[in-house]
Amino acid sequence: MSYVNILKKYFYSERIVPAFFSAFLLALPLEMVHFLTMLVAGFVAGIFIKKGWTSFLIGFIGVMAAWGVYFLIFTFIGPLDRLLSFIGQLIGINGIVLILISLIIGGLLGGMGALIGGYSMQLILGDNYNPKEKPKLL
Repeated sequence: MSYVNILKKYFYSERIVPAFFSAFLLALPLEMVHFLTMLVAGFVAGIFIKKGWTSFLIGFIGVMAAWGVYFLIFTFIGPLDRLLSFIGQLIGINGIVLILISLIIGGLLGGMGALIGGYSMQLILGDNYNPKEKPKLL
């Protein structure tokens, strides 16, 4: 079997772990650019997983995990609790609720990007796409 056939077989199949890590690792630097770039991180994850809701779930979890890492980092290097309590008092909600809302917003952005990427790959692959194939871990 040639290298081209191996790459083609790997590209046409659906992989969960590379999709998750691509969404997670792309979301980390792209988050510093703009929050809407989470769509790009999710889009790349959707390329690996071509099934609609599976790609949404992986993009959602990957980007949400990246935002969670940033909240952990900011907790240790800065006064995140004071900032969240200040913003929470302005809006009228608790600081933990603000973290949960922002994690859900980031996850939704990543999930929507992954959904767009997954359906785009289905369109690009055309007849080579097998909808009955089960996603693989690696």
